Amino acid sequence: MDERRSVQGDDSGGRFGAPVPRLRAGLAATSVLRTPRWARVRLTAAGFLLFGAVAGYLGWTAAQEDQTLQDLRAHGQRTEATVVEVAGRSEEGWAIAFTVRFATPSGGVRAVVDVGDGSESDAKPGARIPVVYDPSNSAEVRYVGQLDGHETDGIRQGSGVSGLLAAGFLVGTVVEVRRARQRTEEGEGERPDTGHPGV
Repeated sequence: MDERRSVQGDDSGGRFGAPVPRLRAGLAATSVLRTPRWARVRLTAAGFLLFGAVAGYLGWTAAQEDQTLQDLRAHGQRTEATVVEVAGRSEEGWAIAFTVRFATPSGGVRAVVDVGDGSESDAKPGARIPVVYDPSNSAEVRYVGQLDGHETDGIRQGSGVSGLLAAGFLVGTVVEVRRARQRTEEGEGERPDTGHPGV
């Protein structure tokens, strides 16, 4: 019984022996990051994370599309597909994507293909356009005119621009962290001594 009281009454640590002073110090450090001095650090860090995520996603998308096009160029099966309907238009009103259907040895396929601003952009329902598909996965279909990978250039450029912006925000974050630390240290040095004499 006495041992239980001595453990519960010990202020040097918690129930499991965790030192209370260290815990309080950790909470104080966390609260410092939420002060106005660190507002610009939080802002620049958020910018870095945002543009870094965008750059990574666009880069991954471009790499996946390049690999798909490479596989289709090497092993794809070409055929004529019938335009069913317009699936997408540009801001100027040109058809840039079509829903098409075509036959394969394993059955009929219906898919949406992007034709960009190529010569097929004026095709009407019932017209036939050349496509290439993956024999092992007929859902992977591309318009023949898109096999050169030119359409992924915009994705790669977007990834590069986002990466540069992310790098700029990273540098800004490092600079702001140094400034915030300096201002915090200066502010702590100006605090009056609240200690009790003789203690």
